[in-house]
Amino acid sequence: MTDQLANLNRFSRKEYRDGYLHTRVRSGIAYQIQALRSKFIKTQEQFAELTGKKQSTISRLENPDYGRVSVQTLLDIASACGLALIVRFVSYPEFLAQTANTTERALQPDTIDETLAGARPAPPPPPHPAPQWAFPPPPDPSFGNLGAHADLSRVLGLRDDHNVGDALMGARLNDRSGRQNGQSEVRQWTH
Repeated sequence: MTDQLANLNRFSRKEYRDGYLHTRVRSGIAYQIQALRSKFIKTQEQFAELTGKKQSTISRLENPDYGRVSVQTLLDIASACGLALIVRFVSYPEFLAQTANTTERALQPDTIDETLAGARPAPPPPPHPAPQWAFPPPPDPSFGNLGAHADLSRVLGLRDDHNVGDALMGARLNDRSGRQNGQSEVRQWTH
């Protein structure tokens, strides 16, 4: 419990906490849309047809920098794919535990038909009952900006079988005084 509290101390800084939450939620939605598309269909055009959306909407939803996702759009996609959707407020320990597994399999939940048919086994539970956290190192201003439309997988050199969420743990906020609307800039760091 003491280790958990020590790890949570990083979240006592509002700027860190807000930046982490925004980055994790936006990228989580984008990567889950990509994973769902690869599960059902290969192209954005085909997934757009399945979900009743435009291809440009699917493209925006798959962009981790796009932050204007509506609950209605997510409900429409869930309905078209035979999936449920949960949107709720949680504590940070629960948030970290629920977003820890970002493997492609974890981002591709079973449809209602698959569940009823027993087609795929449920994903394994987390290895530890308590969430495990990895935090980025202290800021180093020498690393470059990811850019507004960077493909995070490509920038980080990830393959499909890598855990994109763990790589996102490496994204950190670099506060720049004078930024408009209190926005922070996400910068890349390497191991």
